[in-house]
Order: sequence, then structure tokens, then C-alpha cells
Amino acid sequence: MRNAVIVLNGASSSGKSSIALELQGLLPRPFLAFGVDTLVASLPPASSTREPGIVFGFDGVVAVGDRFRQLEHALYQGLAAIARDDVGVIIDEVFLGGRESQDRLRSALSGLRVVWVGGAVTLRWPLCVRLLDRSALKVWPHLRR
Repeated sequence: MRNAVIVLNGASSSGKSSIALELQGLLPRPFLAFGVDTLVASLPPASSTREPGIVFGFDGVVAVGDRFRQLEHALYQGLAAIARDDVGVIIDEVFLGGRESQDRLRSALSGLRVVWVGGAVTLRWPLCVRLLDRSALKVWPHLRR
């Protein structure tokens, strides 16, 4: 089985999207990149009739409701389906709910090869690229089977 997923988890603006883009260039087969920003960008604007279930507070707090969790679940299931169709997937994620959020994604990805990368990944860019080169060499053999 070659189906593989790389999950990049970290704080907002920590460099996950940049890492995903670099990995796409380094890995020897195509990987599609998706994440919470993909979901948020695709939500309809909030209105009295359509509530996306996510609120961004002025204090930086993000609150999510049941509707957002339903949409998140659909995204996770879709990403798992893409990976099961033998297309590599990179998921750029912020686990707002901590362990519970990670468990929801882990459940959707059950049975797939998953590499979990956590923590802040912001580094000086040249150093970051060198680390990625080494990481891709280590990670890739596990993903190509």
C-alpha cells in the first residue's frame, strides 16, 4: 500500500503551509495539500440563515460549534478517501480542541500510513529547507510502500 498522509500540526502562522509546499517539491510523487484553512476558506459567509459554526474572537480565541464539526468531519473523510485512492495527502492543521481534535482526524485516517509532525515549525528559511531535505529522505521510504 502506498497511500500516505503527512499531518503537520502547529500554531497559526507557524510555517505549516510553507513546510507543506516544500514537501510537495521534495517528495518523489504527488502529494495534495489541504487543511483547516482550506475548510475555513470554503465556508459560506455567516448570516442569519447559514451559520458556519466558527467564530473568530477579537481576543484571538476561536470557537467552533456542532455545524463546524460536521463540516470538519466531512473534510477529514474526503481527505482519507483521497489517500485511499493512492494519492498522497499533506494535512496542514491546527488542533483547536487538542487531543480530541487529533483523535477525530486519527479516526478518519484509520488504516492509512500517517506521519504526524507536531509543534511550531517556524525556522530560518535556509535551515528549514535543509531540515526538510533530510526529513524527506527519512520519511519517504515509509511512505512509498
